[in-house]
Amino acid sequence: MPMESPDNSDAALLEEKLFSLAEVAAKQGVHYMTVYRHVRTGKLAATKLNGEWQVRECDLIARTAPSQGKPGSADISARSAAFRNRLLASDEPGAWSILENCLAAGADPADLHHELILPFLHRIGTDWASGTLAVSSEHTASAVMQRLVARLGPLMRTKGRSRGSIVIGAVAGDAHSLPAAIVADLLRNGGYDVLDLGANTPARSFAETVALVDRCKAVGLSASRSLDASIREAIEAIRLADSTLKIVVGGCSIQGAEHAKSLGADGTESDSRLIAAAFDEVIDSQVSPAVAQQ
Repeated sequence: MPMESPDNSDAALLEEKLFSLAEVAAKQGVHYMTVYRHVRTGKLAATKLNGEWQVRECDLIARTAPSQGKPGSADISARSAAFRNRLLASDEPGAWSILENCLAAGADPADLHHELILPFLHRIGTDWASGTLAVSSEHTASAVMQRLVARLGPLMRTKGRSRGSIVIGAVAGDAHSLPAAIVADLLRNGGYDVLDLGANTPARSFAETVALVDRCKAVGLSASRSLDASIREAIEAIRLADSTLKIVVGGCSIQGAEHAKSLGADGTESDSRLIAAAFDEVIDSQVSPAVAQQ
């Protein structure tokens, strides 16, 4: 795991060649958050110097680069048209073959979510809303996607000690379980144990679950359409069960940080690459804004 550098070792560190996380990402041809995730989960040794993570050259050389043999983002994205066609044709084996080929070339499973799966979900949602995609096609493609995400799930888990537990689910009135399932996998990839309650979760179920889960650190609430009343009800129930828990809200209905705050949440994040970091931030904060105002 990454560790803080004692003050008396700073001089010795400065004698070594150091790289910031942004520099490591540029060298390896990966997103900054991929390197950050590797540091937070102990896959890449790093030391905090003057408040910023630094990677020693010897540690960078010793570790096999995450991008070695891995198709770049453009390579994965180039498969998007074929992936979309396979899904709309309800061809699960064909769609899975595309994902397998990416994995065989060294792609990070999380990048398949970022570059293929989530863009497709956004596209079919937009096409359905505009009337260019039949409801039946949207349903069959989503069903295939649900099974693909389930097959990717075991690959998203990281080894090592758990960083704690997170409960996640779609609020009452939201019948879409897939967005929460994907976020759950991204959080597992970030080193957390995640209990996914699925779609249409009553406020009481969130409250009962957080009281039972060991080392529960936070709760994630998903809403794919405007369900502010359900979100507020869930947050109130969770706060009554455990006022120390941090709550992150997300989904198409959340219109930014101010909206999330007005609902009583501690945070929100719309960028899938930053989901784990958003939970890290609220969990690491000492006092929840919602609690502080009480």
